[in-house]
Amino acid sequence: SDTSGTWRPWHLTAANPLYAELPGLLMSPAALLFPQNPILAARFTHIFAGTALVLVLAGLAYAFTEKKSVFFATLFMASWNPWIFQFSRMGFDALFSLLFYCTAIWFIIVQQNYKKLWSMPFWFIGFFCYQGLKVIFVPLVVLTVGYVYVREKKIQLSLSIILFFSLVLFAMYALLLSNQEAGGRIADLIFFDTNYTAAEVLKRRQQSLQHPLLRYFINEPTIIAERFLRNYAESFSPIPLFLH
Repeated sequence: SDTSGTWRPWHLTAANPLYAELPGLLMSPAALLFPQNPILAARFTHIFAGTALVLVLAGLAYAFTEKKSVFFATLFMASWNPWIFQFSRMGFDALFSLLFYCTAIWFIIVQQNYKKLWSMPFWFIGFFCYQGLKVIFVPLVVLTVGYVYVREKKIQLSLSIILFFSLVLFAMYALLLSNQEAGGRIADLIFFDTNYTAAEVLKRRQQSLQHPLLRYFINEPTIIAERFLRNYAESFSPIPLFLH
């Protein structure tokens, strides 16, 4: 349990709305390894995960291309990627989800037949390691399964099981979210930030020339879509990646 004595990992609920459900469990072995050094205990797991993520990304690159040059290029670039370096030293929860999601994708792409089911524990743990990456969980599974289906051109029961598992897991979480403290963070999503969206629609309509089609070009869906695409594109910009 945690220090309060009320939280336990099999509850699959967050002890605090700012944190995910399982990162504390993953970090606990380091606390046992280094009981006299809390700084090292807090950072050891993330350094290990950051190193492992570099190897998994390189393995994924090779699985997609089957080229050793791509493997080593990815290994080099990931080793010097500023975000991975930052994540593995600052204790961010996102690192765990990235590692487990990427490992799950590797299992689905590389393994054959029912060995693909080994991806399910990694999907499960990754899902409960970071609140932000729960949003992309189902689309990521669908894209991975779809890629393998197109590549191998045959329906596999193992892929159907993985897809069904992901849908059930996400549905169960969504149904229980309203009863958890973390449910209050749903407003953080761009799609549910109604205050910003409404204010932006009003401001832009006031600043635009009035014409009959104005409400079709400036409305809540277009503002949400523009904001989402802008933030998504900026995540690949070298300015925040390397300068800020």
